[in-house]
Amino acid sequence: MAGFTGVVRRLFGTRKVNADSKNQVGRTPLSLAAENGHVEVAKYLLGTRTVDVDSKCGGFFSGRTPLSFAAASGYEAIVKLLLETGKVNADTASNGLFDAGQSPLSLAAENGHMSVVELLLKTGRVDVNSTANYDGRSPLSWASGNGHEAAVRALLDDSDVDVDCKDFDNRTPLSFATENGHEAVVRLLLATGKVDLLVEDDKFS
Repeated sequence: MAGFTGVVRRLFGTRKVNADSKNQVGRTPLSLAAENGHVEVAKYLLGTRTVDVDSKCGGFFSGRTPLSFAAASGYEAIVKLLLETGKVNADTASNGLFDAGQSPLSLAAENGHMSVVELLLKTGRVDVNSTANYDGRSPLSWASGNGHEAAVRALLDDSDVDVDCKDFDNRTPLSFATENGHEAVVRLLLATGKVDLLVEDDKFS
């Protein structure tokens, strides 16, 4: 990691490198550092005060920001750095081909990154029930369907979470958890006393 930082320092020391330059799909050095967990590189780039902290890329991941990439990859330290700048939209939704409309919270929940889920929820600036993605699934739906018990617990601790939030096929988090055999998650959802056991979804009903 230190080696990467040293190279970055030398490059920018030439004064011939744009710290906010973009590749062919709009990815900046900060975006790439965030996705790959290079904390010291991210610190250095942020320290230049010349980078767009909330830059959006194009291509298959159109609309994704450095925060979005860090959240999806579970790099808690980088997520914290970005949030501390006060210059990021913590609830930005992507519009890419594979994750259309998913927010950083949705991506973190989908991949089971409990600590990142907690960080984002603590900001008070994210929609815990966001369903603005290609299939209408909420962060709780993603975490439940993938069996991420710790992330499910973190989401359920938020008083605003809709335990029965339905996707475009009328499927609930319980439906996905049950289908995929995640018994611990099923127990957590049932323990809330807020699930409708009689709901019928459009896919299997």
